Amino acid sequence: MHISANVPDFTYRSVLACALDAGAILMEYYAREDLQIQQKVDQSPVTEADMASQDFISAFLRGHFPDIPIISEEATLADYEQRKHWQRFWLVDPLDGTKEFIKQNGEFTVNIALIEHGVPVFGVIYAPALEQLYFGAQTIGSWRQTPSQVTQLICQRKPLKGPLRLVCSRSHPSAELNQWMKAHDIVEQVPTGSSLKFCRVAEGVADVYLRFHAIREWDVAAGDAIYRYASEHGAYPSALVYNTPDLHTPAFMIGVDTTVPTL
Repeated sequence: MHISANVPDFTYRSVLACALDAGAILMEYYAREDLQIQQKVDQSPVTEADMASQDFISAFLRGHFPDIPIISEEATLADYEQRKHWQRFWLVDPLDGTKEFIKQNGEFTVNIALIEHGVPVFGVIYAPALEQLYFGAQTIGSWRQTPSQVTQLICQRKPLKGPLRLVCSRSHPSAELNQWMKAHDIVEQVPTGSSLKFCRVAEGVADVYLRFHAIREWDVAAGDAIYRYASEHGAYPSALVYNTPDLHTPAFMIGVDTTVPTL
């Protein structure tokens, strides 16, 4: 896939190319019967594909942007006393949706975001099995690219009273979400894996995405950028913050006029 001409900035174009190449690496492991899978301390799976993508992205970013530090899911994390002074850094998930990758349903992604002063100013999500590339930045808005088409994303925030199409996780059921749905006019559920949930809202396939529990920052930063800049006027507000001591975000809601979910 070529890089869209809508990305004039060299930094962003090069990172889009990095995401495409990392996605190609993931596809080399996809559907392998001998894929090596391990369990991390939090009992989430990690595969050799995660690590191969991690190694490639880290080497690329360090080689092209040696002055910008990196926070990545599969890398050793710098101590907060060091990184709390970082005003600009990369936030990376080399394989978001490892469970979807193992299930071979295609809904896994490469996520790379650039954070400046706590705000994602650029984000890219690439779903290599689906051949879908999403990216957004303060300077260019948000876009969806496939091998045959490039489309600008402009989503319209909906009233919370609905009716609403809700994007929900394929792999992480939530009792709180089921309770919330009973209190709101949900006319359709859009099951989606990985960070593609942000993309479904940004492209107008779903109206709302919410989480009742904290999630790691690298899972949401790129999607947050794509949603924020899928706006005709500036950026949509977001409750998400970055480079916290434990690298977790709070509960959040996007797509509607309220940013914090309530029961």
